[in-house]
Amino acid sequence: MSSLAFNRILIGAVVLMAMACSSEDEQSSAEISPLQTTSQGGVLVKQMINHWYSDGFWLHDYPFDFIYDGNKLLRIINPDGGSVDFTYTGNLITSIKERRELLESSAQYEYSLSYDMYHRLIKCLKTSNYGADYRMFYNYVADGIVDRHTYRYEGNYFYYSFDRFSFTEGDQNTLLPEGTIINYDEMNSPLKNITGFDKIMLAYRVEYFVGGGSQMLWGNKENLLSQNNPETGQALKTFEYTYNQDNYPTEMTVKDSLIRYKFTCVY
Repeated sequence: MSSLAFNRILIGAVVLMAMACSSEDEQSSAEISPLQTTSQGGVLVKQMINHWYSDGFWLHDYPFDFIYDGNKLLRIINPDGGSVDFTYTGNLITSIKERRELLESSAQYEYSLSYDMYHRLIKCLKTSNYGADYRMFYNYVADGIVDRHTYRYEGNYFYYSFDRFSFTEGDQNTLLPEGTIINYDEMNSPLKNITGFDKIMLAYRVEYFVGGGSQMLWGNKENLLSQNNPETGQALKTFEYTYNQDNYPTEMTVKDSLIRYKFTCVY
C-alpha cells in the first residue's frame, strides 16, 4: 500500500494531549476477554529469500529465517544482523521490535499494540531512533470500514492525519484506500497459519522488513495477483506465483514500472 501524504496541521500541545488522553481512556475501558490456547497447526513458512533483478540478471539472494514456538512467530532474522522480535499476550501480538542494519548505523523500531474486547486492533504506538514517532488509533465505524487517526511527533511539533479505509473480502485485515482494486489468487498465503498475524496487518507487515519497503505483497489468507489504479483500471503491480501441492506459493515474482524482484518461500 502506498503511503498517504500527511495533512500537516499543527496542533497545540494542550489540544493534542487532551485528544490523545481521551482516546486512550476510551480504549482502555474495554477489557480484553481471555483467548484460549489452541493447537492451530498448518503449514508455516520457514524461510523467505529475496532476489533482486538488475540489468537482466537476478542478483542479491538474501535469506530471512522465521523462528517459531508452535504457530507463534518469535523472530525473523537476516544475515546482516537485522531482526524482528514478536511478543504475545495469549494469542495476540502485543509488541514488535524491529532492527535494521544500515551502512553506518542501525535503525530500531518498536510497535506497541492494543486490542478491544473483540480482539480487534485499536491502537498502535510506534517509536523509533530513526525518524518520527507515531500514535495510530483505529475506529471500526461499520462493517468493512475503519477510520485511522494518526498523530506524528517530530521534535517539538505534532501533525495529525485522518484516513478512512475499507477491508477487502480476500484479506480482511489489510487497510486499503477506498476505491483501490485488489485481485487475489484464492490460494494460501505463506502467512496464513501464523498465530495473531490476521490482527496486526492493520499496523505492521512482514514486507516492511523482508521486502525492504512498505509495499503490500501477501494477504493474511490469500495472495495478491494485481493492484489496480481505481481511476484508470490499469495494474500498478502484478504478481506471478509458483505453488506447491498444498497451494502455498514457493516463488513469487513482483512486477511494476519501477522495480522487479521475487521471493522464494521454504516451508
